[in-house]
Amino acid sequence: EAAVWCRKAAEQGHVDAMRTLAFCLEDGDGVTKDLVEMAKWYRKAADKDDPESQFKLGVCYKDGTGVEQDQQQAAFWTKKAADHGHPIAQANMGSFILFGGDEARFAEAAKWFKLSARQGHPRGMYKYGMALFLGMGIAANRIEGAAWSIAALPNVDDDGLKQAIKDVIEKLTPEERTKAEAAAIEIEKTL
Repeated sequence: EAAVWCRKAAEQGHVDAMRTLAFCLEDGDGVTKDLVEMAKWYRKAADKDDPESQFKLGVCYKDGTGVEQDQQQAAFWTKKAADHGHPIAQANMGSFILFGGDEARFAEAAKWFKLSARQGHPRGMYKYGMALFLGMGIAANRIEGAAWSIAALPNVDDDGLKQAIKDVIEKLTPEERTKAEAAAIEIEKTL
């Protein structure tokens, strides 16, 4: 019954209802799962400048979920969400740029990672840390880079990301690790 009322509100142009209906259609929560319909409602809400829907629509285009896969559309919608301050979209925007391979744009990728990291998004923190650690688009700083990754660790629920962070820590000398752990504590205080 809630899905029925949600659809009615969405059809009347209520942005939160559009997004909620898309969530329901994505998971089959109270409605039949329908990824094409899901993408349609994300698009309607995204067109009304809803950052979460812009982010989700970007993911749909990136993965070809409910729409034909289109990396240009994925980047377009991801950037719109990132410009609105969506931390996951910001991290993804940095990744789009890095995977594009244009080294002249790596500084822009590092900027997106930093914006995400400063909001405390664990993957953004790791990506910003790696940009620093490796000097990708930003001056290399192994200690600060490792510190951002270490600061992310308590909030990481993805085993692959946890292992990636542990791999970074293992590359540190004992002195670097001590400094990075102290810097991570300071970073945590700013989040």
